[in-house]
Amino acid sequence: MRGLAFELQRIESTFIYTTQQYDPRTTTDFITEWESAVGIPDDCFPVTEDIETRRKHVVVKLLSSGANTAQDFIDIAAFLGFDITISYLDEVEFYPPYDVPITLITGVPESRFIWIVTGAGVVPNVPPYDVPFSLSSGTSVIQCLFNKLKPAHTRIIYRNE
Repeated sequence: MRGLAFELQRIESTFIYTTQQYDPRTTTDFITEWESAVGIPDDCFPVTEDIETRRKHVVVKLLSSGANTAQDFIDIAAFLGFDITISYLDEVEFYPPYDVPITLITGVPESRFIWIVTGAGVVPNVPPYDVPFSLSSGTSVIQCLFNKLKPAHTRIIYRNE
């Protein structure tokens, strides 16, 4: 019985370990398989060596697979550590036209819905001057992910707080 009990205990610990490894939030052995299953690396999530970051990227990809409402996007951003708000174009108070060499929004938009995503760090490398919507040459993880996941006929405008 002692010999059998030892073997059953070993099987139980192996089962518990394997069960933990199948969870993308705690895996170390199967992280490569999880990344492959969700399509990492991609444009938004590059290859990284940090196991915690790799786990977080896998979980974000899994969470975002069914995202289609503004609240879903807010929840994804919160998981990534961003505190954002999403408002709709008709809720935004527009400023008078500025002397800038570009037109931000003209005429009837091609998209049926326009979301304004506002939060700290949403737009990297923001110029030091204030315009109604911050412009940037860089793209944050939020911008990359949201632009891939946004619902059809939706345009997203990003601005920092």
